[in-house]
Amino acid sequence: MLNTQYLKLVRRILGVALVLLISACATVNPVTGEKEYFTLNEKAEIKLGEQHYYPTMQSMGGEYLNNNEAKNYVNSIGQKLAQVSHRPNLNYEFKIVNSSMVNAFALPGGKICVTRGLLEQIDNEAQLAAVLGHEIGHVTARHGAKRFVRGTILSSLLQFGGAVLDLKNVKGKDWIKLGAVLGTEAFLSKYSRDQETQSDTLGIDYMQKVNYDPHGAVQLFELFSRLSKKEPGFIEKLFASHPQSNERMQNANNIIKNKNTAKTKKIVNTLEFSQATATIKREASIYRNYDRAEKLSRDGRVEEAIEFYNKAIQEKSSESLFHASLGLAYLEREQSYQGEKYLKEAIRLYPDYYMPHYILGIHYLGERQYDGAIEYLEKTDKFIPEQPTTQFLLAQAYIASGGWFNQAKGMGLLRTVCLQHKYTKIGNMACKQVEILEPKKEAKK
Repeated sequence: MLNTQYLKLVRRILGVALVLLISACATVNPVTGEKEYFTLNEKAEIKLGEQHYYPTMQSMGGEYLNNNEAKNYVNSIGQKLAQVSHRPNLNYEFKIVNSSMVNAFALPGGKICVTRGLLEQIDNEAQLAAVLGHEIGHVTARHGAKRFVRGTILSSLLQFGGAVLDLKNVKGKDWIKLGAVLGTEAFLSKYSRDQETQSDTLGIDYMQKVNYDPHGAVQLFELFSRLSKKEPGFIEKLFASHPQSNERMQNANNIIKNKNTAKTKKIVNTLEFSQATATIKREASIYRNYDRAEKLSRDGRVEEAIEFYNKAIQEKSSESLFHASLGLAYLEREQSYQGEKYLKEAIRLYPDYYMPHYILGIHYLGERQYDGAIEYLEKTDKFIPEQPTTQFLLAQAYIASGGWFNQAKGMGLLRTVCLQHKYTKIGNMACKQVEILEPKKEAKK
């Protein structure tokens, strides 16, 4: 007979599927005009994008600050393209993230980012328009929403499989859990070839509607090809979410040839592009020192990494990213004073930066300075709410700090992590701690 835990799990999985189906009913794709059942409705799609926008930016170094000219310029080009798209009613946002990787991404509902590294490499405004037009194409065709629904269903089913094995004590359940992680990554790390082709077509269409030279899209592929020859593995990093192929380059050429191009002169470059990207291109060597330090740190050569972090700070002391990474490096060397100093400076420069808050919270927890741990982990939890690892660590700080009120808050967080993430490693740890710390109710006689 199936036990009650199994039946509860079945109901929860079916509930997820039901919510998704209700959200998806009679959704019409704005680009194709066809009904789609495995996507989100527009309201849910917008909410999803808003929910994941900040965390996604933070995972890529946070927003690129101290350059309002570049920030405003990118947004102006994006907004111009968005207004001629299939979904001009969306509240589009276009931002720059502080990463040297050459890339761009779009979240459902119109949240779009390009990297600092991309702006460093491109040569003209038409190329930027090609990037932004392509990302707008992913939004208008709802590619991100489709990937989310597919990923949610897949994760639920894989989690369900792992849970069934747990309940039946079948050997090999760890392989199923590992498959849930690897399988989701394999399915969702890239857009499909058809989706990329569709976004290329839409992007070129939007470019032409505002009079950009569509050859900027072809120039982008040529640029990526040159960069890949300089840096092995470049294309793999760049197209983690955007698969590259010669077929796409040829397809772009074919689209342009088939379009009825007017005789009016097309926009290739502008003075605004040169002015907006001048600082980024001029500071490229500074960020290369930082990138070198990051590689040295990953290779375990922390002392050498500190040297290059300091070089980067000497050249640009206002960059929060440099201070945060240097602070972490000092903590790895068990130099607490220096580590705390640079992490706090990173926060002063960029108060909404997730990483230094998180690192300081963990550091103070390890040092048994629980008030400090609570201060920084609470802020971390506000930046990215309901992140189970943060909540688990914050629970430890609350409980260890003593006092009835803090201990109650800690137990509440542990129960939340246990209930919502029961079949993950961190959720399992929370459940075990709840069992140990919570007094068991006496059985009724």
